[in-house]
Amino acid sequence: MYDSVSRRSVLTLFCFLMTISLSMAEGLAENTGQSDLSLAGNFSGYVTMENGEQQKVGLIVTDQGDHVYHAVLHYGGLPWEQEEGEEGRTVELQGTYSDYTLRLTGDFDWDFQYILNRYTALDNENRYMGHLERVIRIEPSS
Repeated sequence: MYDSVSRRSVLTLFCFLMTISLSMAEGLAENTGQSDLSLAGNFSGYVTMENGEQQKVGLIVTDQGDHVYHAVLHYGGLPWEQEEGEEGRTVELQGTYSDYTLRLTGDFDWDFQYILNRYTALDNENRYMGHLERVIRIEPSS
């Protein structure tokens, strides 16, 4: 008798835990907010251009709402990283977050896809051409 009660209790507990786990997984799937917040921000790094040269670039990504993103790519890095002569060279990119993916495209050699918390530069055959890491800038208080 004790053995069958024990098995029934274990089975009941197992079913209860599976129900909780499944409902938590559903909630995570609905809310995977790569939260649209994590897709926006400042990113900087190097990409290999079509001519084979390494180019430092900065990317400022903003959320336009409804999973639409706008980005400005800055040659020479983010505006505060740029050296003399690089100011003002920019390219605008656009993208829509869909199926857990954001790919920014525009008039630049490569597209930028958000992969593993950074933007990865990909050519038209999806080959890796560089990546941009998130940059958090803290303004000094006066």
